[in-house]
Amino acid sequence: MRTPRCAILIKNKTQYFHVVSRVVDRRYIFKEDEKRVFLRIARQMEAFSGIEILSYSLMSNHFHLLVKVPPSPQDMDNDEVWRRIQHLYNQARIEELKSELENLQSGTDHSGVEEFFQRFRDRMFNLSEFVKGVKQKFSVWYNLHNDRKGTLWEERFKSVLIQDNRHTLMTVAAYIELNALRAGIVKDPGEYLWCSFGEAMAGGKKAKAGIIQLTSEPGQNQSWQKAWMAYQLLISGKPLGEASKKEIIKPIPDGAENKNNDKRDDSLSLPQYLRLRKRYFTDALVMGNQQFIESIYKDKIQWLCPTRKIIAHFNKEFSKLVNYSVYTYRNLKNK
Repeated sequence: MRTPRCAILIKNKTQYFHVVSRVVDRRYIFKEDEKRVFLRIARQMEAFSGIEILSYSLMSNHFHLLVKVPPSPQDMDNDEVWRRIQHLYNQARIEELKSELENLQSGTDHSGVEEFFQRFRDRMFNLSEFVKGVKQKFSVWYNLHNDRKGTLWEERFKSVLIQDNRHTLMTVAAYIELNALRAGIVKDPGEYLWCSFGEAMAGGKKAKAGIIQLTSEPGQNQSWQKAWMAYQLLISGKPLGEASKKEIIKPIPDGAENKNNDKRDDSLSLPQYLRLRKRYFTDALVMGNQQFIESIYKDKIQWLCPTRKIIAHFNKEFSKLVNYSVYTYRNLKNK
């Protein structure tokens, strides 16, 4: 039984999720125009909702996002809500909402005004609403431009709750960046424009801000040069000055990780290891240390499987590479 999306959402605490969603029948619909529009919509939803995109990769039939979900502020005034609404709609829709709001303000009962703003507040700082909004807005655009009807997405999105640990978040982000390389689309991750790594190389401010946040200690923002050097080293395995060399580390063919898995993984560096497909990055449900996973189980998941004996599964191969203990909620060994 799949865990309901709300089961691992915790109020009043910042959380991080790796989100994956696929196109129905896994059709290859994402070409350059589609990726450009999808990214624009995702950034609009980001500006409205308060959820931050730290890393992303847009593929031909699915997308990956690493997002930060802050707690909803208790003191957001109506002016700030209205400012955020401007990011969400085109001018025609904004004028409609403005007219609706003016009519409510002109009446004697101002409860309607508060209800107007509250319905937008309820959509902010909410992972499900964020992903739903991105997918719905893109579906409307895609169906309109391709004369089609019906659903565009396969099932609901998958998400993995990632513990707030800088090194773990950086590693998950790097795994996301390397999707195009694992798929054989590029030989060097910097060649792929439709991920945050490629966008940052092209000077994208949003992508650079995400990388700075990923590589900085809590409460600090290090310089772009230092952030880029740390991120580049994790993804390519080479210092910044050598990053322009092609095929810095050769990708490992699909399926190679399933042959003598333990022996092969033991001989790999972390950047090489991240070039393998590993299901715990997408299917683990929760990733972090043992205490973190057990606390999530106790507070949010236990009712689904109260007789579960092993709560946190130790990932030996990955832990050895990152030099600290990493656990997952689901047992995905050799998968």
